[in-house]
Amino acid sequence: MLKIIRFTDAEPLSSEDAYLMQTFGEIIMSGICVKNLIKAYENARYYDSLTQLTNVSFFLNYLDKLLASGKNDIYSVACINIKNCGALNRIFGSDITDKIIRDFAQDSLDLFDQNQYEIISAKVIDQSCSGIDNK
Repeated sequence: MLKIIRFTDAEPLSSEDAYLMQTFGEIIMSGICVKNLIKAYENARYYDSLTQLTNVSFFLNYLDKLLASGKNDIYSVACINIKNCGALNRIFGSDITDKIIRDFAQDSLDLFDQNQYEIISAKVIDQSCSGIDNK
């Protein structure tokens, strides 16, 4: 919701001005909605839903741009490919398996410093896992 505040002693808006203010508010709100949709799309496109790590698509794109930029001579990169979660699901159940994977992802993230061009990504593929496979 967008609220436009006017001074109490301001003259009342004409019907045309009121319409313009309403239109202005709708344009601002639609722009905010579009920005939020773009952010949601980027999250779905570049982040693994289970681990919240960047996925392989982001990893390869980022790595390509980083190497082309020549900003650094030394890089730390890791791409984790988690397969066959079904075995863990059968042993521990899906909730505990998901927690194991999320905890592993967070522990892995703590080892990397993105400010120093260190990046880690994950690819979780298994029909028994909650993760997604983005190619």
